[in-house]
Amino acid sequence: MKRAVRLALRQTEQQPTAVYPDAQGLPALRENLVRFLKTTRGVRCTADQIVITSGAKAGLSILLSILPRGTVGIENQVTAVYPNWRLVMDRRRSPSE
Repeated sequence: MKRAVRLALRQTEQQPTAVYPDAQGLPALRENLVRFLKTTRGVRCTADQIVITSGAKAGLSILLSILPRGTVGIENQVTAVYPNWRLVMDRRRSPSE
């Protein structure tokens, strides 16, 4: 993961842009994550399917706002880093549902 970040930053330095950065995160970082996820986790995805967030809370918030109710994909490590993720999902449900 650290290697992917370093490579993405190096590529960005070599190809600076005058426009606003991509809201999903640095394209070079997302491309490197595609390769990393395929190699280390066997996950097949595209860079367009990856969104870089500032932390687990921001990521969960985005994830819960775009996925259909009842559809959540969480890596096992999240429970150790962010033990209250289930509480966040439960609070998101409205009483009328």
